[in-house]
Amino acid sequence: MIFDLDGTLLNTIGDLAAAANHTLAEMGFAPHTEEEYKYMVGNGIPKLVERFSPEDARSQEQLAATLAQFSARYDAHKEDKTAPYAGIPELLDTLRANGIQCAVFSNKADAFCGKIIDHYFGTGRFDAVRGSRPGVPTKPDPAGLYALMEQIHADPAATLFVGDSDVDILTGHNAHLPAMGALWGFRGRAELTAAGADALVCNLGAIGKVDSMISAGQSANRAGHPVVLDPVAAGGTALRRQESARLLEHVHFAAIRGNASEIRALALREQVGRGVDVGQGDVVSADTLSRTVETARLLARQTGAVAAVSGPMDVVTDGSRTVILRNGCATMARITGSGCMLTSMMGAFCGAMPEDPFTAACAAMAAMGVAGEIAEARRLEHGTGNATFRNDLIDAIFNLTEEQLEKGVRYEIYQG
Repeated sequence: MIFDLDGTLLNTIGDLAAAANHTLAEMGFAPHTEEEYKYMVGNGIPKLVERFSPEDARSQEQLAATLAQFSARYDAHKEDKTAPYAGIPELLDTLRANGIQCAVFSNKADAFCGKIIDHYFGTGRFDAVRGSRPGVPTKPDPAGLYALMEQIHADPAATLFVGDSDVDILTGHNAHLPAMGALWGFRGRAELTAAGADALVCNLGAIGKVDSMISAGQSANRAGHPVVLDPVAAGGTALRRQESARLLEHVHFAAIRGNASEIRALALREQVGRGVDVGQGDVVSADTLSRTVETARLLARQTGAVAAVSGPMDVVTDGSRTVILRNGCATMARITGSGCMLTSMMGAFCGAMPEDPFTAACAAMAAMGVAGEIAEARRLEHGTGNATFRNDLIDAIFNLTEEQLEKGVRYEIYQG
């Protein structure tokens, strides 16, 4: 097993934050909180120094001076508050007793790593310790990890990489190793989950989880994984308008899927809609289609995301190309969760074709609409209601074939 150091084996954030804030104070700048530093660490000390430095103090010469000042302070005080996480020494002893090799691979400077490991864990618990070295790319580049594995003759098929941040998960993936997230570390579940996923869906229905959505979304952005937003009732309340704006500010979305009122609320920053339902004047129809397309195009241009409007007619646009889809049935609007189901499908489709979110969004809309028609045919055949329709819709999605989709989809390229 190969472990990250900071936030995985040792809780070092107190000493890192103290050294950084001492450096900032000597430079006449304001300090940061420990919580803020948890999101600055992970890419090596030079990057940490760049992140905690004010924007107007980031010239090459200034950063070099700040790095030297920080490094001297940290080296002298790196053991003031640092401590192993509970159970880590016992875990290492158990692994060693069972014949499992253990090593450390960190973005912390190599000179610091050895000293810290020796101080807190003594000798004999690790077969090798490797930190950041000149001329070798830092994590998530796997070059240093490959060198470490070669040094200890580790078999890639039997090696696990453990860390607490998206950088660590990506390092494991880049080295073609299984990666395990340490939930006790600096970043938490949201970021680790996003880093390991092929796509991420943020649903504003969980209005109290926006901070986690931002953390996970930024992690997915760094990993190059598509993020899809479902702006549930985005225009319904001041809180929802505020939180949806915050999401759009901090996360880049590959696609945004909502009803016409939700898309209008995001594009025009208006109070619109009836809770989670579309406002009567916003329902997509022949009379409102042109306005809906223009609003969706506006949102796509504002955000760089594909805007997907679901309704009696569906609209998908990237700001220049626009497709109108005419599948689905009225019963789909009479069950709870069909919109969220569609957004989740869009996330899956975007994860399968991350290089083309426009085509992915169109395909997801088409698949949902065709499946809705299949489920409606079953409902009418058996004389059932919307409770059974919901299950039939899920079954239709599960069993949908390429032939059914190609034969059933009805769409047009919008020329307006």
